[in-house]
Amino acid sequence: MTWKRKSGFCRTTRKAAALNKVRDFQLPQPEYNETCQLMPKFIVEEYDWKQILLVLKCGSGAQIVHVTLKTLYIWMSETELSLKKNMSVRNSSDATFVNYISDIGSGQCLLSDPLRNVIRIRLDILLETSSISEICKFVFDDLSENYKIASRLCSRALIASTNEVVNSVNEHMISNFPRKSREDCNSDITHDENYHQYTQAFLNNLNPLELPPHIIKLKMNYPIVLHKNSGPSNGTTYT
Repeated sequence: MTWKRKSGFCRTTRKAAALNKVRDFQLPQPEYNETCQLMPKFIVEEYDWKQILLVLKCGSGAQIVHVTLKTLYIWMSETELSLKKNMSVRNSSDATFVNYISDIGSGQCLLSDPLRNVIRIRLDILLETSSISEICKFVFDDLSENYKIASRLCSRALIASTNEVVNSVNEHMISNFPRKSREDCNSDITHDENYHQYTQAFLNNLNPLELPPHIIKLKMNYPIVLHKNSGPSNGTTYT
């Protein structure tokens, strides 16, 4: 049995699985014989502490550490095996860049400011500009000529940290994308009388998390990415 992404679970979940679920995979002792291929059993558990971490709502740092799997007594009896070959580097055309990203994730990258945990970005991958126009032009070069090539557009993306920046990038891209645009608006009617004190203009300007803006502009051949929130049981969210 293989259990993936175990680093995102708390120790109580792992303890319950060890005491209850694992028993289901064990045959009664009288049924075991030399021809039985079901015993002994092995459980392979996958941990990735770099990508998937436990989230404890309203918990302090000490409380989060206390509920991790490494504080469970069963952890001492497990055999830890580490992967030696990085297959993503082996199959990548740019092994130097992949190794650089891997060193950042493993904490082996040199810090330019150790007090703030700031790393130094390599100059060959650094775009020295803060202009959204220049960044979009760098990622989506020759947009006026290549906007009909779906594979070219869908293989590139810009990632931003806030909804405000995302909306700015989308507004810039849609305005520079060829073809005529159309606008679709959401429903802006309040059914509860208690909310009539808020004007529709105010409600339309709100941009809460996990909700699209009031007006969405679309164009022919313009790529759209639909996000799904998987809602893992450990409290993390994917957006």
